Amino acid sequence: MTMEVAYAFLADAATVDAGGKLNALGIFDSILVRNFPANHSRLYVVMSLRSWGTEAGTHRLKLLYVDADGTPLLPPIEHDFVVPGRAASQKVIVEVNGLPLPGPGPYSFEAAVDGHHIVSVPLNVTGGQAAV
Repeated sequence: MTMEVAYAFLADAATVDAGGKLNALGIFDSILVRNFPANHSRLYVVMSLRSWGTEAGTHRLKLLYVDADGTPLLPPIEHDFVVPGRAASQKVIVEVNGLPLPGPGPYSFEAAVDGHHIVSVPLNVTGGQAAV
């Protein structure tokens, strides 16, 4: 597999319009939480995967949300996508609801395509009084 990750990030909202243009709102990599444990109601994991035409067909993206020790905190999120038989940029948007935040620290979304790790998308969680 020769797909490359062009970018990967977390956002409050994300869509792809009819022309293939990505629209993202509220891109972030950290959350400030007042009290633990907490839940983040909704976020989107956004990625762009570049392919060169040799990867044509259906592929499976698997996302694991893990803590600093690599322990999964949600069941795996799986998302199928189709790659055309030509060089292309495949935008993948995965909605995640009810994200558990058991305490402060580093978390991440570990992404794999067809069983091959492709990217880690970090999320830093801190505690404090000025929570959003």
